[in-house]
Parts: sequence; C-alpha cells; structure tokens
Amino acid sequence: MLLAAALVGAVQAAPVEIRVRPTPRLVLTYEMRVHMEAQESTVDARIFMEDRFQKQVGKTLFWQTDVKNVLIETTGEFKAGEAALKENFDFDGLWERDDRHRTIAISIGKYRVSSGPNEGTSDVVLPDRPVRPGDRWPGRFEVAGKTVRVNYVYRGTHQLNGTPSYLIEALFDESDIKQVKPYRFYVAQDDGRTVLASGGAQFTTNGIALSAEFSMRRTAKYTAPE
Repeated sequence: MLLAAALVGAVQAAPVEIRVRPTPRLVLTYEMRVHMEAQESTVDARIFMEDRFQKQVGKTLFWQTDVKNVLIETTGEFKAGEAALKENFDFDGLWERDDRHRTIAISIGKYRVSSGPNEGTSDVVLPDRPVRPGDRWPGRFEVAGKTVRVNYVYRGTHQLNGTPSYLIEALFDESDIKQVKPYRFYVAQDDGRTVLASGGAQFTTNGIALSAEFSMRRTAKYTAPE
C-alpha cells in the first residue's frame, strides 16, 4: 500500500509540458462574450469566429482568423460609438503565433504588423518549461484596452465536459486594477487550445470607473482532405 501510494504521488507530481500542438485541417470555432459598464452605460458584445490552422514553420504557427458575426448592444454614452466598436471586433487576419500562444505578427490584407508577446484576454500565454501545480510564470494581456501584467499559475488537471484539460489562472500584478472574477483558462491536453476562458476586472481610465467581463468557449473540428 505504501509503495502504491508513493507511485501515485510521484505520477501526480510529475511536471507537464503545455504546448499548442495543432494538426493538419484543424479548425477552431468559438464564441466570445464581452460586457463593459461605465457611468451607467453598457456594452454587450458577442463575437463568433473561426480559426483555421494553415501551416507551421519552425515554432511559428500560422492561423487564418475569420470573424463570422458580431452582435453588439449598447446603452448610454456607448451608443454613439457602437459602429466603431463593431468595426474594432469585426476583422479577418492571418495570425502568426508561437507554440506558447504568444503573438508574433498579424497580417490584415497586405499589411503585416509585428507584435510583442501579448495576447488578448481569450488566450493564455503558456509556460516556457514543464510545470507542476502551483508553479508560476509572468505574462500580460489586455483588459478593455488596458495592458495588464499577470502571473500565471498552473492549478492542475481538470475534466471540462469530458475534455481532459489543464487549468491555469491569471493573477494580476497591478495595483490599479481589481479582479472581480477569477481569470481562468482551461487548456486542452491534446492540442493546447484554450477550451474555455473567463474573467472580470474593474479599473479607472481617464477618470472614469470601468468594469469589464469576458468569456470564451472554443471547439475543435477537422475539415475533409482536399
């Protein structure tokens, strides 16, 4: 019994390497929801997108992202900027990312814009080494246009609706922004895609108190060979 318990403990404590591992003809479909409030004005957005894995060159992964639909409802002061908000969400592009989800560049039409290691709130930056529960690594992402430094924490394995996943949490490393809902990311063990993500924060920008929440759910499918 003692030997069995020791073996189980060793397996549980074994570090895991979390990486994006796409396969040919992989298509990711997902829906993102965004809710923002400021001075009794609100924005509710639902964005439906599709990512098609194109190719891999070294550690660079090429994804074609197509926005299928954007639904936005606004009230108060946000009403005047509704069209601009929709345009901000509604664009197609070719994304270059590494196997840790970090953006290298974005191409929209004939324009290619290089980027730092910064992802949106729908994707976690994965660790650069094998990790055990409790291990941390630094990163950053944007919350309603605000760049936030975070410490990611690996919390362990999790079954999400039958999908074996790794649970990663982001803890803010900023004094002027408050987490009102935990930022949690469930990453599929097989291909490293973010299956489910959500979180919420409050902060002040230009003297205006703003709250922002988001959630994202992503599913995988495969296209037929050409």
